[in-house]
Amino acid sequence: MVTAIILAAGSGERYGKPKVMEDIGGIPLLIRVVSIFSQVKMINRMIIVCRADDKDYVQTVLDEHHYMAEIIVGGKNRQESCYNGVSHALENTHCCSSGSDLVLIHDAARCVVTRELIERCIKTARDKGTCVPAIKVKDTIKRVNERIITEDLDRTSLIAVQTPQVFTLSDIKIAHDTARKSGFIGTDEASLMQRAGYTVHICEGDEKNIKLTTPLDKNIMEIILLESNNYCEE
Repeated sequence: MVTAIILAAGSGERYGKPKVMEDIGGIPLLIRVVSIFSQVKMINRMIIVCRADDKDYVQTVLDEHHYMAEIIVGGKNRQESCYNGVSHALENTHCCSSGSDLVLIHDAARCVVTRELIERCIKTARDKGTCVPAIKVKDTIKRVNERIITEDLDRTSLIAVQTPQVFTLSDIKIAHDTARKSGFIGTDEASLMQRAGYTVHICEGDEKNIKLTTPLDKNIMEIILLESNNYCEE
């Protein structure tokens, strides 16, 4: 059993509105994500985590585009939303499923993710137990303190991580429980796994797998879709 958890509970504070309600290239952002994940035959189950206020919208847009997924309400931050999704997956297990099954955790805001990347992450996790897609850092990265550069970081050892991040259900639940007990808030699931003592493996990510954070990102995404013939102007 492979479960996909789509995190779509953000408030969109930096973007200016809830990103789950945005259209990208004429198609709802959420539908772009659900459509790609639905094409991956290795995935058996999909859970969408959204804000309580967006639940009706999510159900409506799924119905309009003829997709099915379990919809649950997220928490006050990304980590709590992911915890709710993982807990739901374990507490409402389907027949023949178990804690050793894989779970993909993906940001809905990365709505131009490809089927090839998703499949690569699953295959790596099946082999290694964990997988996080990552790309090399191109820019020069510096550490600053009070707007003064204090250190140059060696970019040859730096990566930018993406989603979907893939783990076993039981391991990521333990990592979340460990973080909750200590009050640790991580920026992604990999940081929770590392803190809980797990080895996190990486696979090759995709430079086009960008995250919708600003209006400029939407423009870039639509250019990517135009180049891939996936733009649908209404």
